[in-house]
Amino acid sequence: MNKLLILIRVLLKNSYGKAFSSLKEMAKYGLVVVCMIPLMLMMYSQFMSFFDLGMIQGGIEFGLLAMCLTSLMTVFFSFPTYLYFSGDTPRLMSLPLPAWTIVWSKTFIVFLSTVALNLIILIPMLIAGLISGAINIVGVLILVVGTLFLLFSVLFMIGSLYILIMKLFSKVLTKDTFVIISTLISIGLAIGLNVVIQSGAQQSTGMTFFDPSTVSIPTGPFIQASWLAKAAVSFDFLSLLYCIAMFAVLAWLYQFLAQKYYLKTAAVCAGSSSKKRKNKKGSDRKQPVFTEMMKIEWFSLIRIPAYMMNCLASSLIVPILFIVLILFLPSFKELSEMAEGLDISLLFPPFGLGFTVGCVCTLFLGATNMISGTVISRRGINGLKFMKSIPVSLSKQVLAGMVVGLLVTIAGSVLYLIPIKMILDTDLVFDLSFVLGTLIISLLINLGELIVDIIHPKLIWENEMQLMKNNYNSLIAMFLFWVYLGLSAGLLFLVFNGELNLFAIIYLLFNLILCAVMYWMIPKLTIRYLKNLD
Repeated sequence: MNKLLILIRVLLKNSYGKAFSSLKEMAKYGLVVVCMIPLMLMMYSQFMSFFDLGMIQGGIEFGLLAMCLTSLMTVFFSFPTYLYFSGDTPRLMSLPLPAWTIVWSKTFIVFLSTVALNLIILIPMLIAGLISGAINIVGVLILVVGTLFLLFSVLFMIGSLYILIMKLFSKVLTKDTFVIISTLISIGLAIGLNVVIQSGAQQSTGMTFFDPSTVSIPTGPFIQASWLAKAAVSFDFLSLLYCIAMFAVLAWLYQFLAQKYYLKTAAVCAGSSSKKRKNKKGSDRKQPVFTEMMKIEWFSLIRIPAYMMNCLASSLIVPILFIVLILFLPSFKELSEMAEGLDISLLFPPFGLGFTVGCVCTLFLGATNMISGTVISRRGINGLKFMKSIPVSLSKQVLAGMVVGLLVTIAGSVLYLIPIKMILDTDLVFDLSFVLGTLIISLLINLGELIVDIIHPKLIWENEMQLMKNNYNSLIAMFLFWVYLGLSAGLLFLVFNGELNLFAIIYLLFNLILCAVMYWMIPKLTIRYLKNLD
């Protein structure tokens, strides 16, 4: 046990030690908290809508289910990176430590990352519950303790699954085959969870409930969420014991599999690397240099688990999960019924409304990918030297990476048009103007993130996960763009007095000019900040 605590302390210092090393680093973490406030306010509003309708247990289950899905996504991508492909794994294996010490120390680091992310959901849920009177102090304590067991249970489930997968495919396992396997499993999990939750929703449809406080929503395979919500609402400590018992069973299974299979498989993964692909016949055709650089950027994102989780997942998977959660909101069906047959063009001009909504969605939710904000940082100091050695300008190389981020941002932001179309009967003008707003703001966001990374790149890091955790360029850009969103909203209502068409035209022209200026600055900034940087 003493060795375990020492190892956890060392890993914590390696992962989070810089957070409190100086006021500058503390300010960066404070900026992270500030950037999360809008999301927490949105979650608070949603929980209040549940509790105002009297759906206390259903609202809590909704929050716990959201935390389970968030943890599922986080653990799914971060677990193999930390336990198998991390740079410190070979060093730890060379020490006289038992397998369970290495596994549990790394598991604890993954758990802390999961808890920190889920505070965005847990804190608004607890505050809304206390303010509305839906839960009391005892219920809050039950939820806090139970949530820890719940998140650990999700981690143990995914961890046990991965240990078995790594064991089965250890002979052919490289980072490339791992990504293929992970992608197939993630698709299977997404389809399976959707089928299970939808079947539960259909079974609960049509039932008559006499007490709305006990209305339950389907939680699928996360049955512990229902037990925990019931324990918090009705003080059913037997349900809490069920949740703890499930945690104990999953912990035992995880410990058993890790003790038996981890060291051998981790040794194989530590010595594996991405294999070069053989050129297929006809694949040696010359392509434009810019296109080749975009392909290299794209493959680096999908072949490295840390980049896939932090860059692609935040832009594509999170919007999909967000849309799925919206469909389960109690007010969604009511809004759809109220808006049925409503001609939105009679209330607002389609062009101005569509453009404004597209800009807001992209500014508020599309600024979460970290692709353009880490174009230089992901190269590292050696990669930057290589970029300088090839006969292609630095500005063209970084712009290729930015274009990949731009395309991903556009794809993720346009997804939000789906729930809008399900609620409102919008016309083609609205849809096209929404896409136009998404395009211009996506370009603005990615150019801004790229400029921040050019000015302040993080080039020294040990592994990809450490880079993504300790790089705040995208968060700085996110904060600036959310401030820009607030200023834009004030401009719309205070200056233009809600005139959407006029606002859309002027806002479009202003952002086009701003993007042109930022694009013009990039070659000059690369020369100033990167040319002499070693």
